[in-house]
Amino acid sequence: MKVLAIQSVLDYLRNLVPVLYEKEYFSYEDTAQKYIDDLSDCLLNILAAYCVVRFFANIFPGLKMSMS
Repeated sequence: MKVLAIQSVLDYLRNLVPVLYEKEYFSYEDTAQKYIDDLSDCLLNILAAYCVVRFFANIFPGLKMSMS
């Protein structure tokens, strides 16, 4: 299953890199970029897992699944 993020969300996250650096949340811009890349990957993985759970819940209505 593939999860597509809305381009505006990805642009928003990318635009956070210089802000995080300028406000000194990160000492280096490449560290801020890595943080945003990891955050984007994490969000996409969570969305993908949610989609899988919803998919199987629709196929097997009595199936109990946990996202923990």
